[in-house]
Amino acid sequence: MGQHVVLVNAAGEDLGSMDVQAAHDGEGVRHRAFMVLIRNARGQVLLCRRSAHKRLWPRYWENSCSSHPMPGESHREAAERRLQEELGFTTALEPIGVFEYHALDGAAGAEHEVCAVLTGLHEGDVTPDSAEVEQCVWKDLSQLLTADDTDHWAPWLRPGLEMLALKLSVNRQARG
Repeated sequence: MGQHVVLVNAAGEDLGSMDVQAAHDGEGVRHRAFMVLIRNARGQVLLCRRSAHKRLWPRYWENSCSSHPMPGESHREAAERRLQEELGFTTALEPIGVFEYHALDGAAGAEHEVCAVLTGLHEGDVTPDSAEVEQCVWKDLSQLLTADDTDHWAPWLRPGLEMLALKLSVNRQARG
């Protein structure tokens, strides 16, 4: 049996599961997903370029790590598992919100995801799995938020960055 994703309705209620590949066929079927935005102490975010072997948006820039929780797995458990598998490290993760998006990648398929966003801090080595990640770079969050060269960004990157910026702004206001 291949990897399965958790299907959800518009209210976010579980509807069962489906093979991950089938969930991305055609217009896509709404399912749970997550993205992780790793930060460092200098206010930078770790971006990763998707492997050329990816079915959807190959070689596009995206967040630090993204995937789908398996049936019965929480977003945090899935994110911790995938960070280790894709980037070779783990760190404490904080959930910061959820958004839904639907994007078509030509004839390759689509994403229709209810995407949980998690963030965490990391200062050590990053060891990307080449089957998942082609390249990683640290970028200033403020520069990413004003970037206009986003043609090769995965469609879920900007909403996640905006959610992170809002969360960090609220945290600064609460402290200040």
